[in-house]
Amino acid sequence: MFKLQDDRGGTQLSYEILSLSFTRTVPALKIKGMANLPTTSKWVRTDLLHPTFKARLHAFLNEDSRISGRVSIVSGVRSYADQKRLYDGWVARKPGFNLAANPDRKFAPGWQGSYHMQQSDGYGHAVDLRIVGRGLTTGDVARIAKDYGIKQTVLNPFEWWHFQWRNSSGIFPAPAMEGKPTETKTAVKKKVDMKGVGAAIAQLGEAVRRQPLRRGSKNTAVKVLQQGLANKGFNPGYPDGIFGRKTSLAVRNFQRASGLVVDSIVGPATWKALFG
Repeated sequence: MFKLQDDRGGTQLSYEILSLSFTRTVPALKIKGMANLPTTSKWVRTDLLHPTFKARLHAFLNEDSRISGRVSIVSGVRSYADQKRLYDGWVARKPGFNLAANPDRKFAPGWQGSYHMQQSDGYGHAVDLRIVGRGLTTGDVARIAKDYGIKQTVLNPFEWWHFQWRNSSGIFPAPAMEGKPTETKTAVKKKVDMKGVGAAIAQLGEAVRRQPLRRGSKNTAVKVLQQGLANKGFNPGYPDGIFGRKTSLAVRNFQRASGLVVDSIVGPATWKALFG
């Protein structure tokens, strides 16, 4: 989650910018005492996992003494652009690219691409795990994870490392999480705050009008820009809020595809074309 601030330094809104084919926001679910989820690299994205899934993973990976420090997330959430890059690389048989789902594939009503990919609710619903400590088997990991409602779902061909908290049919039971606030119906079926979407985008759009984004810019608006570009299929690299070479190239490609002046500068026209 990140904060959007006005020129006076006052915090106006606090949202995560998410989505599959358009940008929306959802309030972040804060869980007291929750530590960061363990990952094998800083490039592994867990920020856009569904809040209930994140809470289950936290309990499983950080709090269970049998697992803590011995299992990490090796693959998390992917944007549309991320999924497309992996799929195109696999189709082209490029070195280092493994089997990946077509991001445009509709595999169930309301579901597209891969459970790793941001869905229409703005969240990702799958992670890949890796054993990083001694004394655990893949069977141990799967058996313990199941108690937290985190299950293996890719069975043919079998991928022991792929885990989800739900599938298109529903949410998996989690006996180890009974009574937790994140398991309530309200938390599980979190609704998008569409008024917050408009307010956040409008506020950032006004800031972009006053000071367009260009190579070297470093702020929240750049991070939102990067996620918006990725959601449209233009890969800006990791959304770190830094307007670098990859972001500049993605902006140029988006401007060209949108019939805009191609200058790598994000002013009101480019911002409006991207976010409406």
